[in-house]
Amino acid sequence: MESGRSERWVERAWVHIHFLRVVLPQFRISLGVFLGVNLLGALVIWSEGPAPRTFWQALHTALALNFFEMVDPYPTGGGFLIQATYFLLPAIGLTVIAEGLVRLGVLIGNRKRLDPEWHMALASTFKDHVVIAGLGKVGLRVARRLQGDEHVVGIDRVEPSDKGEALSENVAVLLGDATSMALLEQANVARARAILVLTDNDLANLEIALNARELNPEIRVVLRMFNEQLGKRLVDEFGFDAVYSTTSLAAPSFSAALYSNRILQSIEVGPEKVVHMARVEVEAGSSLVGKTILEVEQERGVSIVLHHSAGRADLLPSIRAEVSAGDVLYLLAELRELERVDRAAEA
Repeated sequence: MESGRSERWVERAWVHIHFLRVVLPQFRISLGVFLGVNLLGALVIWSEGPAPRTFWQALHTALALNFFEMVDPYPTGGGFLIQATYFLLPAIGLTVIAEGLVRLGVLIGNRKRLDPEWHMALASTFKDHVVIAGLGKVGLRVARRLQGDEHVVGIDRVEPSDKGEALSENVAVLLGDATSMALLEQANVARARAILVLTDNDLANLEIALNARELNPEIRVVLRMFNEQLGKRLVDEFGFDAVYSTTSLAAPSFSAALYSNRILQSIEVGPEKVVHMARVEVEAGSSLVGKTILEVEQERGVSIVLHHSAGRADLLPSIRAEVSAGDVLYLLAELRELERVDRAAEA
């Protein structure tokens, strides 16, 4: 536990270091003004000051004046230029420092509100993460499912509309065109484990996938394609790991919904073969009451993956567990077997 906590602290520290590297260029004007004013002040003190000194001693005096520190006595006998320097340098220097600190504080305080700099820094620290190209409805749902267990980098042209519900600290969001090689590099695709390409444009999805493979030949590529035949050809031609058609994935669910409202998910496992995940409530007086899980599976030709009984949910329950009235069974079955179990669960 201690080692895991230490790793998280190190990871967060690296994120902040990368964040500072990204945002520091925004302060180049302030930094330039501060250095310019102090170098000019040091030059005046060095040339106009009463006591002989090196330029570095004069620069030290100028820097100290920014914080109202008097290294040397006030040059009462000096000319107008050096006296003005002793007055103006603290005012200008302290103003620039205060402005820079306030801006940095605001950037750090607001870093989680989809600030591009923060998310670029966050993405740069990820390794073996998942990249999601396209944060539409499908992409956001996938991000929600993955964010508890994976580091995720999402790419989209616009900010997600329901980002507050969808995104946690494990998710970095980069805004822009996912077909851009530069943006994929910012998403750290070269170190990613997988990329899910989920935009609603087939040609753009293909370009994103090819660019990702160019950056990381070992990355796992999963595409969303509307053209099912094109998707199958892409797997053969380019060696993508998986290509899914949203229409073909949805078709089994729509057809199954005609027969039962207990079906939660439909999975196409082969040509003309669909397995359904369903939720079945066992009523009092049902023929299933008193039978074991093994008996229900063998008699009804189903596979029970979760048994909810007396407030307890058992995943992959024991085959000797008994079914009682009020229990809820989550099972896998073809439609015909599911209908038989559904009828048997009723009183």
